[in-house]
Amino acid sequence: MKGKGLERFAFYLVVGEGKELPNGEGDASGYVVNEDGRVFFFWIGWDDERNTEILEIWREEEPGPDWLEHEPYRQAREAVGLLDP
Repeated sequence: MKGKGLERFAFYLVVGEGKELPNGEGDASGYVVNEDGRVFFFWIGWDDERNTEILEIWREEEPGPDWLEHEPYRQAREAVGLLDP
């Protein structure tokens, strides 16, 4: 994720999407939170031309009003040094 400008970050709600990639790994999607509290959704897929894993989707998301009620999100925030209100 450092290639996306994130120095300190934590993953959460990462799930396999059920497709095996040519390198034997599975495709996956999930979220990343950084030390500023910014949240990004990602989806890892495969680039046939470069023969490597890629971020097929990378977009910033606005945290929902109830996200602080969910333990995985709180744990990710804590991992990057954010304290819940």
